[in-house]
Amino acid sequence: MLALLLLVRSWRRLVATITAFTVAHSITLAAATLGISELDPDWESRLPPHSPPTTSRRIARDAYWAGRYLAPWLVRRLRGVSSGDGIEPKRPLPAPVERPGNPQTS
Repeated sequence: MLALLLLVRSWRRLVATITAFTVAHSITLAAATLGISELDPDWESRLPPHSPPTTSRRIARDAYWAGRYLAPWLVRRLRGVSSGDGIEPKRPLPAPVERPGNPQTS
């Protein structure tokens, strides 16, 4: 779900995407159960041939990841700095959360 949220960038779109997937899978399952749709057992043979990435491509991909994510993390750890340092908490003291337009009554 987190990956979907990163892709769609809003809760409303996330719910719509999940709903669409759920409806599509339900229709497919119902059609297969009722015998309306037969799955082609030879579907895999029509796929283009897959070749694994070359060694140089894998090394380049891993080097990019290490430079983008691993190196900054290591530098922060070596310096003793947390990624949350310098960020103030949204609610520093425990308190009830008030919803806009719906104030809590005592």
